[in-house]
Amino acid sequence: MACVCSQLLRIPESLDRKRCACPACKRKFLVTFTEEGGEGRKVLCPAFIDDGLTTGETIVPEIPDTLNPGRGAFDDALDPKPPPQLYFPCPSCSRKIVARKDFYDKRARCPDCNTRMIIHVIYDPARKVHEIHPVRTDDRPSGETWVAER
Repeated sequence: MACVCSQLLRIPESLDRKRCACPACKRKFLVTFTEEGGEGRKVLCPAFIDDGLTTGETIVPEIPDTLNPGRGAFDDALDPKPPPQLYFPCPSCSRKIVARKDFYDKRARCPDCNTRMIIHVIYDPARKVHEIHPVRTDDRPSGETWVAER
């Protein structure tokens, strides 16, 4: 799998339904494997967590030495390119927001409620669609926050 920070991670099926954290960016995510279309093939569907909890049960997955396409180990890291823009609701006020490709995986601010967030684009291989998973952020302004469009 490729984390939103572009770090490749090796996620074995033994981590199904476990909390993990990227060793590079420290973002937490829940590992879930689902079967794809009755073929018996399991697909990784990570869900990023922004709960701030420290459970003591978070696992740091292995970083692979090399990327070997075609072996099946990193199929999720080789997703199709995302579309030029995606729509998503603000996590606070549910206002429909459009994000252009230039702003994927960057900071944004809702034009209505001023909620600051990081816009993560994640490919769902089970449904074969790209989705935006906005994560609210409370860190200090960086000066690089993009004001989202309505």
